[in-house]
Amino acid sequence: MGSIYMGVNQLTKKFREGVHILDNVTVTLTDTITGEKTVFSCHNIELNYTLSALSQWISGKNNVGYQPVFPPSRCSLGSGSGTPAKTDTSLFTPIPNSTISMSSATPDSPAVGTTTFIFQYPAGQVTTQVTEALMSDVNGNGWFHSKFASPFTPSASQTITVQWQITFN
Repeated sequence: MGSIYMGVNQLTKKFREGVHILDNVTVTLTDTITGEKTVFSCHNIELNYTLSALSQWISGKNNVGYQPVFPPSRCSLGSGSGTPAKTDTSLFTPIPNSTISMSSATPDSPAVGTTTFIFQYPAGQVTTQVTEALMSDVNGNGWFHSKFASPFTPSASQTITVQWQITFN
């Protein structure tokens, strides 16, 4: 007789075969003086850690003989030139002082499993060229890695809003 519980390996395989993660990152630069907005958008790659962490949560094994899994809650910006891959664990070239905690997370459409994570940088915090972004948990485990097709350099008067929209279907 088969067990009513799936093993983590079986669940991971089922998860990879049956659930798709669609994701998009939008960065909005807002000039605090003129109000002018510039928007950049790209898709990103869910990292191997993402699938492992989600499988651990779904299996009910979180905090039971495993390293605890924490949800993604931090954003970091970088200036690296590599191409993101599932095996990444961090940014190629992190920008100093660019890691911030999440401002909010909103389930936009629970019926289809969409959540938007929002991170807001004050004006002047990042003023060097940005080519990549990473969403991670409090322990620095990378969940999603993005590379912008058009690098951008925020000015000292621009705030940065990073929105990661993640949909599970």
